[in-house]
Amino acid sequence: MSDLALESHRVRQRFSPRLDPLWSGLFGFLLSFAGSWIPSIWRDEAATAYVANHSSQELFAIVGRIDGVFGLYYWLMHGWLSVVGTNPLTLRFPSAVAVGVGVAAVVAIGTRLHSRWLGLAAGLAFAVLPRMTAMGIEARSYAMCAAVVAVLGWMMLLLTERARILTAVVYVVVGVVAVYLHMYAVLAVGSLWLSGMLMSRTRRSRIVLSVATAGIFALTVPLFLLARTQAAAQISWINTTPAQMFAQVFVEQFFPYKTVVRFTTPDQEWVRSLAVVLAGIAWLLVAALLVTGWKRYTRAMLFAVPGVVLPTVAVFVYSFLVSPAYTPKYLISTVPAFAILLACALGNLPRVWLKVTAVVLLAGIAAPIYVSQRQPNGKFVIDDFSFIAGTIDGHSTPGDGILFDDSPGDPIESGRNALSGYPASFRNVRDIAAVTGPERLTSPWSLQLPFDAVQDQVARSSRVWLVTTPQKKPDAGADAAKLTHLGFHPASQFAGPTHEVILWTR
Repeated sequence: MSDLALESHRVRQRFSPRLDPLWSGLFGFLLSFAGSWIPSIWRDEAATAYVANHSSQELFAIVGRIDGVFGLYYWLMHGWLSVVGTNPLTLRFPSAVAVGVGVAAVVAIGTRLHSRWLGLAAGLAFAVLPRMTAMGIEARSYAMCAAVVAVLGWMMLLLTERARILTAVVYVVVGVVAVYLHMYAVLAVGSLWLSGMLMSRTRRSRIVLSVATAGIFALTVPLFLLARTQAAAQISWINTTPAQMFAQVFVEQFFPYKTVVRFTTPDQEWVRSLAVVLAGIAWLLVAALLVTGWKRYTRAMLFAVPGVVLPTVAVFVYSFLVSPAYTPKYLISTVPAFAILLACALGNLPRVWLKVTAVVLLAGIAAPIYVSQRQPNGKFVIDDFSFIAGTIDGHSTPGDGILFDDSPGDPIESGRNALSGYPASFRNVRDIAAVTGPERLTSPWSLQLPFDAVQDQVARSSRVWLVTTPQKKPDAGADAAKLTHLGFHPASQFAGPTHEVILWTR
């Protein structure tokens, strides 16, 4: 074989269709990983860091009281963080890896359903959808859940084609993991069952898939029983109106311009508008597909339409008839199906130039959203924990004490959460008001003692850092007055978007 022929053979092997999931998955990982360390950690991620850095026994004590639906994720992160330490990069790295796995699985699904090019287009859509670029830098279980659901979808296709018992057993295991990563994934399990019933080639495949699905439901009952006991704390904050839910499905379920969209600063309004435009174009393409594309993409749409519609409708109905339970990121398990749907919609365009124009337009609009998600305050500007950590890291000296005001009295909003997400930045300071008893296992966020309970420790210090939230605490000067009474005076003051960090000395 000539050198030219040998090199040509190597190139063909390198870009073999069998390697499409690998290369696409690598792209998806790198896209999510890039800049993942930049945005400030916010309260939900602080909960992950706080819970995961307890011992296994303490971790399960916490999730037995609250956040049980994230128990598996916390346990996985406990093992990971015990090896690599805690900082924004290590907290978010597993989510970026999960996006890569999800992309690979979606490519495999699209290829199996229709063609190589549909698979590649679906994988690209999964990677660049703002929902995944946001969750790929989120230290929560959502990206992992989406990835595992995508793998489950690929395994469902295997079962519909050849119903092997071993495949069914693995299907049950993967499905159970998906639901324990996020309980709303049980809706994806149900939609995959329906798709499988419509697509199965034999009666045996339908029976095996049904038994496997029943097994997943049975094995996840304990999670739902635990979640029921914790529902008041877990979803009581959801108060979305029907009109808001429809708007969120249209935009935020797949096209959020940042992690927490309920608080938008004036400089972010233009990005929010871009997200609405992006969503509008995508949904118009999907609408055209639903009207004209069934014949061309029958199998792909039998897979994708139930995967998007059924979980969303189920949560809507529950929210209307029982109590509000819809928030866009909770339906992360619908993203793999939507990526398939969007790829079909692009392929359904009648001319090549229209396909190219649509791809360039969608990618061009998504790019600024991607960049916006990776700004220092790209998640939740109220939680400016990176500012607190950076200030303490840059200006503290060994032996300094640190106090946090109790504004607004709820640990979820406390500046103390910076301690959980950036422990290395606080290596020089003593956490004077830390709760060290069993009470610390009653919340997924760090608790603190009141100022009066630690006054003696404060009195023995010569330098104390006070982190306050003046915008939210009417009596923001109360702690300052107590420090003044003990002989302290303010020496330095640093103001962030929400918090102030003040050095008191004497």
